[in-house]
Amino acid sequence: MRALVGRTARAVRIVLRDGGIPKPLRWLVAIGLAPIPGPIGEIVLLLVAALLFVFYRGRLARAWREAGVSSSGMPSHHEQIEELARSYTAAWCSRDAAAVAAHYVPGGTIAINGGEPAGIEEVAASFIAAFPDITVYLDELVVGDEAVEYRWTFTGTSSETGKWVRIPGSEVWTIGADVLIETSTGTFDEAEYERQLRDGA
Repeated sequence: MRALVGRTARAVRIVLRDGGIPKPLRWLVAIGLAPIPGPIGEIVLLLVAALLFVFYRGRLARAWREAGVSSSGMPSHHEQIEELARSYTAAWCSRDAAAVAAHYVPGGTIAINGGEPAGIEEVAASFIAAFPDITVYLDELVVGDEAVEYRWTFTGTSSETGKWVRIPGSEVWTIGADVLIETSTGTFDEAEYERQLRDGA
């Protein structure tokens, strides 16, 4: 029961963090999280969770998944995705195509700007060859029910033109087994990319 209440509290906090929840519900949550002796706080939290289930079911379901921590202390799914994104970013910065590909399921693919899907290791190797000093920055991570959006900026010096570029973009991931990327759809401004290759950032 205690684990259920703890997970409920975390899920309710996640829903409130998104905003758009009426003030009366927020006041109830404040009461439920206050250090009140006895079961009153737990009862209020469960009541709030029931109201959220009725009126904000989708949000609560997503928050419940994010708040889930197993009895062994394993990280939640959301935390695993965050760690995947951080490690993926570090792999790009290591300039090791195999390390980048290790974040995908076997046979995982990426399609860029509407192109045909290609093996991630091949794509990573081509980018690293084109920008030997490539550095990738994680700008934002948006975790949804069906997909994850990984927003990035990469910088590097073109091996062809010698110009330093700074290009923002994003990838939309579907997550497969073992919290690895199954497919990725990447986008960036190709016209700006070509301009920077000529003129620099």
